[in-house]
Amino acid sequence: MGTQTVTLRSTNTPTAAGTFNYTPTGGGCPFDVTYAGAPPPPTTFIKCKINGGAFVNFNTGIFSSSDQSGSPYSFSTTGDNSDGGTGNIAISLTDAGAAIANGGIYKNLSI
Repeated sequence: MGTQTVTLRSTNTPTAAGTFNYTPTGGGCPFDVTYAGAPPPPTTFIKCKINGGAFVNFNTGIFSSSDQSGSPYSFSTTGDNSDGGTGNIAISLTDAGAAIANGGIYKNLSI
């Protein structure tokens, strides 16, 4: 048969990089799976275009919180300019009727 490609899918992720031994359910030969670790966090978590200008990153000192447990639902985040400029941004969203979506594009809003 020669070399065969096997694709593994998981419902969870290890908490640290390493080599893990796995034995298939129902029998079979045990084998090792090497997990290299999670990718680095994104560098453009809050990226905004303000007044039609260039996109600005607000990633320094970033802090976010979310409460989707019941009405009013809320999400807020703050961060300082990380592109060498000055200034900061604060965004706060609330909705009395439904949970707030995980991300999105918000255009032409005045806050």
